[in-house]
Amino acid sequence: LLLLLLVLGSQPVLGGSTGDCDTPAFQPSSQSLLSLFNLKKYPLDDPGHVQFRSVVQLCQESLQREGACVLPDFMPRDALLQVQTDLLGLKPVLSEKNHTVFQLPVDPSFPDTHARNRMVEAKISFIPRSMLKAGNLIEQIYAMPELKNLLSDIAGHDLKLSQDKDGSVYATVNLKDYRTAWHFDEHPFSAVLMIQPADVGGRFEMSMGTDNEEDYVLYERIDSVLDGDAVLHTINPRAGTLYFFQGNKTLHQVETIHSKSARISVVFAFALEDNFQNSDSVRGDNKWEKEEN
Repeated sequence: LLLLLLVLGSQPVLGGSTGDCDTPAFQPSSQSLLSLFNLKKYPLDDPGHVQFRSVVQLCQESLQREGACVLPDFMPRDALLQVQTDLLGLKPVLSEKNHTVFQLPVDPSFPDTHARNRMVEAKISFIPRSMLKAGNLIEQIYAMPELKNLLSDIAGHDLKLSQDKDGSVYATVNLKDYRTAWHFDEHPFSAVLMIQPADVGGRFEMSMGTDNEEDYVLYERIDSVLDGDAVLHTINPRAGTLYFFQGNKTLHQVETIHSKSARISVVFAFALEDNFQNSDSVRGDNKWEKEEN
């Protein structure tokens, strides 16, 4: 399972085109959308099924214990190939940045060396929602009530779709030496579908927090992670795996890619309130927009 990457300057273009892709967007019916998933293992269409309830229970326990749950073989190979067609011909936007783990401006009431203001360095490329082709499959999957219902049951909250024009649903395309750096998300929950893992590196690393974590405990945890002293939970997902976590409480990163093969994933952002959008700080830090030549 490979996406052909052509490098133009420092940026890859997915597929064999260097401009807009003329491949028509896939237009599925409700039933054909469900057929993209491993319904035998994850019966999204039957929330009363004993297997569905078992998945929810196991994922709730994993989310509580480790801060994340992993659904291997969530999407079969042939369906992943269909999702890939949404990305063909699109040129990711490169974002190289230094930021705090909160993705907020430095707080002058704290020293620069304080956990609140410690800076991390990221290099990551995105295909934001606004760049996806009209009628694309990725957005249609994101809008599926069956997917949202499963994740809501796991989270124990009635999850809402983010309304952010770029960061609600997007792809990441990370090449050799790219890294996301440690951070918290602004949206509460994320589901990440692995399209193509890197051959070396690119594991998802995380440090779990709690809803009632005191500030001093939080800052000690951040320092421990950034200093390399923390015990981390690590996920190394295969293609077709979906992993789900509470990103606004869990400090997390994708470690540096060490292989020529890119790490490609699709991220679905979920909120707890209607009309959620990222702050101007997060939008600015992630540099979703293409730079004008």
